[in-house]
Amino acid sequence: MRNNNTGNWQDRIDDYLLGNLKEDEVKAFEIYCFGNPDFLKQVRLREQLIQAVKEAPSEAALSPGSDSVFEDYSNKSDPKFWWLGIAAAILLLGTILFQGYNYYQVQKLLQGPTYRENPSYEGLLEQELRSQTSKIKIVSPEMGQKTRGPITFRWNITPQSTKSDSLQLLIFDNQGQETIGKTLTGEIFVVSEPPEPGLYYWELLDSQGLVYLGKFIVLP
Repeated sequence: MRNNNTGNWQDRIDDYLLGNLKEDEVKAFEIYCFGNPDFLKQVRLREQLIQAVKEAPSEAALSPGSDSVFEDYSNKSDPKFWWLGIAAAILLLGTILFQGYNYYQVQKLLQGPTYRENPSYEGLLEQELRSQTSKIKIVSPEMGQKTRGPITFRWNITPQSTKSDSLQLLIFDNQGQETIGKTLTGEIFVVSEPPEPGLYYWELLDSQGLVYLGKFIVLP
């Protein structure tokens, strides 16, 4: 269910991007993002702008107390300071435009067919699965986690359970096609080479059936 109180979430965008939110606030923020595509676009654009400013050369950085890139140079009588200010502003603008172009290219891909949610899996995600009451607790990946690198699947098996029992880990693409299937006896499995960019669902099963269903996103 979507939360229509957008204003409160917009006030938290910078805190989220700068790492100022608590763990439970981060999870709530990300859940809201994935349920509100338009808001997610705002967050991504803001992230790109912040990153562009961070990566801008020192000439374009704002000095303490400055309100704009031009301020340090506008008070100088020597024309070369004006040119330095203009050059710095152009460089910063070019960086922002380049970052923005990459951002929209990624967003275009994220709206493609490989990222569309599978209604069958999404319906199961909303149900109370046995991992919430069983002796197996999921550690990672977090629900809806985004990645471009290796993916670590980890869970904890409580001492009361039989650790020798094997578990089955299955990974499906958003079309329901199985991409990875492993039978495991441990508590961790690492996919060093992530699959093609897209939305994926993963299941953990024991001898009694489905224990957990999660999803993760492989970014372009």
